[in-house]
Amino acid sequence: MGIFLGLLNVIALPQIPVPPLAQGAAQAAIDAQIQHLDLYQAIIVNGQIVIQNLTHNALQPQAAAPPPHRPMLKLHKPDFDRAPREKAQVYITACQTYWTLCPTDFPNDKVFIAWALACISDESKAVSWKAHWLTLRTNNTNAGNPQPATLLDWDTFAWEFLGKFMDPSKTQRM
Repeated sequence: MGIFLGLLNVIALPQIPVPPLAQGAAQAAIDAQIQHLDLYQAIIVNGQIVIQNLTHNALQPQAAAPPPHRPMLKLHKPDFDRAPREKAQVYITACQTYWTLCPTDFPNDKVFIAWALACISDESKAVSWKAHWLTLRTNNTNAGNPQPATLLDWDTFAWEFLGKFMDPSKTQRM
């Protein structure tokens, strides 16, 4: 039995007995011999095609995994700008809504908080507060120090933000 190795697949050729031709063999014997040889040729050609396909498939670059499904929503990034104090709650709610609609964009609170800080406009009343937390975050990261809870936990961040920028009378009523 002849064997061809085609990458991980083994192609086995069956044993087909071919009667030897004697001197002065009849035409029927010659025709039988030709049929056997044609059969061997067909088996070999099919084996070569299988090996060629396997080799071609193995050499093709593997397709990258499709990106995770993301909702086809056009969302405006929340922005805390020169808005009056009562807009602080709107900003926090907008951020939370954005995270709810695009959860794969933010693997954890730490990443989401950094994004929320980046959404605060540099012309807002919160620019110095934003700069303080971003500077603290960078300094702690560079020094290998742990981050404060405000930069690690969204609820703590939101509470700190609202305490700083929400109208105290509205906070009291809430």
